[in-house]
Amino acid sequence: MDSYDEIPYESTPFPETHPAALAPLARLFGIEAPDPEGCRVLEIGCASGGNLIPMALELPQSRFLGIELSERQAADGAGLIQRLGLGNIQIRQGDIAQFNEAGEGFDYIIAHGIYSWVPAGVREGMLTLIRQQLSPNGIAYISYNTLPGWRWRGILRDMLLFHVREARTAGERMERAWQLLDFVEQGMANDQSLNARFLRQELKRIRGHHPSYLYHEYLESENHPFLFTQFVADAGRHGLSYVCESDLQAMFSQSLGDETGAWVEQQSGDMLTLWQYLDFAANRNLRQSLLCRDDRTPRYEIDLGRFTGYSFFANLRPPNKLDLRRGNKDVEFIRPGGERHSVEHPLTQAALSLLGECYPDAIPLNALTEEARQRVAQAGNPRQAEEVDAMQSELFALYSHQAVGVRIKPRQWPEGNPAVPRLNALAREQLALGMRQLTAAHLASIKLDPFGYRIALLCNGSNPLEAIIEAMTAIMPSEPELAKLLSPGQKNHPQRLRQSVEEGCREMIGLFAHHGLLE
Repeated sequence: MDSYDEIPYESTPFPETHPAALAPLARLFGIEAPDPEGCRVLEIGCASGGNLIPMALELPQSRFLGIELSERQAADGAGLIQRLGLGNIQIRQGDIAQFNEAGEGFDYIIAHGIYSWVPAGVREGMLTLIRQQLSPNGIAYISYNTLPGWRWRGILRDMLLFHVREARTAGERMERAWQLLDFVEQGMANDQSLNARFLRQELKRIRGHHPSYLYHEYLESENHPFLFTQFVADAGRHGLSYVCESDLQAMFSQSLGDETGAWVEQQSGDMLTLWQYLDFAANRNLRQSLLCRDDRTPRYEIDLGRFTGYSFFANLRPPNKLDLRRGNKDVEFIRPGGERHSVEHPLTQAALSLLGECYPDAIPLNALTEEARQRVAQAGNPRQAEEVDAMQSELFALYSHQAVGVRIKPRQWPEGNPAVPRLNALAREQLALGMRQLTAAHLASIKLDPFGYRIALLCNGSNPLEAIIEAMTAIMPSEPELAKLLSPGQKNHPQRLRQSVEEGCREMIGLFAHHGLLE
């Protein structure tokens, strides 16, 4: 039995692989990538479609094909497609070595979590297939483990592979691997050496992932990290040229600080060498690279004129009420995961505040700029309301750090009806499968705690908000998963209980609406 049949890899979305995210990146570097609306997309190793199916729902005029070796995962994905009634997507079970699709090719080819995890012959075949199938201005996305950073993770992989060497099944290997991880964590609890600190950090990261991640990242027989320049050379032998990274800040020496960045630039005779030195300096362990056909020539001087023609979205919020009267005072905007980004200019602060209010919609820069200027001017700061170049510079920096997203066209999501909430079809299917992670706008993932999960089950379009509040109030004390969330005061005072449940329900349904999950 294939290990991916025995332990299916968690099939989740990867926002950076969306054609709507790849197109504006490629165009910044001079490759006129096709419009995501009406494109053709191939995903190699698509699992059960957790990444591809949401794209097909969002882009009904585009065509999607997923290839998956695991029979179990391919069948799961095909079943979900059928239940959703989608006619613009297929998931086929098969080996990419036998893949041969006649026709005009694909505008976007995605290979996330495949390249480093297959034998050399399969990698060679994958690059050949991508060159054969990529349309003239098409873009391929490939993720892969990189050196030197992955050497640290390789230490843990070597330990685990040795410990599970006599296990016969994937399940036994997983059990023995967790035994070793628990032992290492306990044994190094008070060890402050560099190696112990790294292992504790890595164990924390592993525990934050789905259990299947441990197996397929650390226990599979194939896992090969590469130097960036080695990957680019291998792609070049197959008629493919490097364009850029989906994580744009990985291409800028300034991300290392002025002194280190200047030293790295002195060592580099060309851009590819510079980017390799950046990997050394940052100890990078993963890249997510964009490629094009070698009959197209990327420009490594970014076209900022294209950037100003895009539409913007961001899910950021300031910690306190903004004071736009005060110029050039840093304000930290916070992402949902807690990551903080310092923003200096009042015009940028006003723009981000507006994007947070309008999320998940993507707003054209000219409209965003005009509204931000009005807010800053009305706050009593007319001079800085005109400093548009400073705002655009900060927006680009935030985009390069993936704190702000762009699209080549404006995009609006349905607001839904929070008074009688109904989750969209994909979210309802995910809940029916017992999933506690929903795919939202821009391929974002929303993890549900027990309280949110029970509310989501009631958001089927049949229950008004008041009925959801009553139902949740009734079940909270009796459901063990929910009861432990209650304080003694809530358990013993029905009025307090109802009030807290009502607040929680309104907040959760507001969160669903904010992420474009309601229809």
